[in-house]
Amino acid sequence: MSSSCMTMLSVVAALLVCVDATRVKRADDRPELEAVVNQLSERLTQATAQLTALQGQVSQLTARFQSSQTQVAFIAFHGDDPFNVATDGTMMYNTAQINIGGAFNTVTGVFTAPIAGLYVFFANCMSVATTDLDLGILVDGQRYGGCYSFTQEGNGQGANMVTVHLTQGQQVWVHMYRPSRTVRGNVWNSFSGFLVKTD
Repeated sequence: MSSSCMTMLSVVAALLVCVDATRVKRADDRPELEAVVNQLSERLTQATAQLTALQGQVSQLTARFQSSQTQVAFIAFHGDDPFNVATDGTMMYNTAQINIGGAFNTVTGVFTAPIAGLYVFFANCMSVATTDLDLGILVDGQRYGGCYSFTQEGNGQGANMVTVHLTQGQQVWVHMYRPSRTVRGNVWNSFSGFLVKTD
């Protein structure tokens, strides 16, 4: 046999030995590799859970930021001056000087909270001579504040302000307790409110 053939056989034999050694080494390393894979899988699961939690926090912060940018404010009055209130019930402020957020309804005279938060409401009333005027600021039908006016001559003046926490959908209006009254209109009899801070 030629020396070149012997050399080739030696190389092949050496390669076979290397392959066998590699197979043995791979078989020996398998438990260690499986442990590494398990650790990485556990870390991936933990990282996924943390990412999900962070995404939830980001969503909450985004919602809070957007709600903090919400602006709600209105000033409303009756367009006629003077005008007559014929029945005991909600005062009709049919003209909105401003109505940011559109929460005040000039048809019903009712404010509906578009978002939960702290609000301030102000009622200003003016009666004509010899006529008393008794108004209340109501939240869902419960009286929170009153506005009373009476004078023998000229015009009587009254005002009141309330601060109240509202949930979304709660309603606020001014109630007239004594019907058949002629009162001053325009800015002399007004209802206003604004959002101070969202929840």
